[in-house]
Amino acid sequence: MINEIFKDTMANMKWTEIQDFVDKNAIVLLPMGVIEEHGPQLCLGTDIYTAHIYCLAIKEKLEKKGHVVVIAPPFYWGVCQSTGGFIGSFHI
Repeated sequence: MINEIFKDTMANMKWTEIQDFVDKNAIVLLPMGVIEEHGPQLCLGTDIYTAHIYCLAIKEKLEKKGHVVVIAPPFYWGVCQSTGGFIGSFHI
């Protein structure tokens, strides 16, 4: 799975654009998912890719209801007790 996790997020905006969202009292969605191993068949970013895709879908549904929504840059750090020992897992 290949996905641009910064697509349509605040990371690609200027501060003045963010100010517009603040002025409109926007809802902020925060995609969260640890980068960790998922066996030999899946990429390390599976959790964060899934979270980002969900945020894109939620944003679309909320906007259809008239809400102003912005997606924050993804947070992909966490505690990986069961997978932290695998190569490539992000563990704090």
